[in-house]
Parts: sequence; structure tokens; C-alpha cells
Amino acid sequence: LEELMKDELEAKKAEGITQGKAEGILELLSDLGQVSEDLKAKIMGQKNIDILNQWLKYAARSETIQDFEQKIQYFLTITNKQSMLQVNTASGLIFRKKSQHMIYR
Repeated sequence: LEELMKDELEAKKAEGITQGKAEGILELLSDLGQVSEDLKAKIMGQKNIDILNQWLKYAARSETIQDFEQKIQYFLTITNKQSMLQVNTASGLIFRKKSQHMIYR
């Protein structure tokens, strides 16, 4: 029971951190203009803390909301390509996915 409560607390903590990052991004973007509902939903729906950290940097450095949107679109394109990387090797096939590594040899 104690372990279950600890896991639940950690999950709530992680959720709070991601929500805080997303709200910080929206706060920075609101200084640049009106943030569309679609963009708000995209930001608030993102649960990957590493992605949100990068988006926070983009929001701080962007001159316009459109600039921010272009940066995150490029970032997501690159991230998706990297996560789908497949490399043939002499000893087998290596697959690298977002959060797991599978190596066949």
C-alpha cells in the first residue's frame, strides 16, 4: 500500500511539473500575441518533460508565435525521424524508439 501511494505521489508530481512547464510556455507566448486554442491544446497536451523543456526555450527565444510554431514543428519532425531510426549492422538489426531500445544480435 505504501509503495502504491508513493507511485501515485510521483505521478502527481510529474503531472504538476509538466503542467507548470506548459503554463510557462503559454505565459511567454501570450507576451507575443494571441495564442490559438489549437496551439494551447497542443502545448497543454504534451506530457513529455524533455519536449516541454525544449519548447520553453523556444518560447523564450521566439520573436513571434508563428516563429515558435515553426520551431516546434521542426523539432517534432526531427524527433520523430530520430525515434524511427533503423540501422542495419553486420551482426543484426538495431531499432531505436522514443523511450526504449531493442537490439537484436
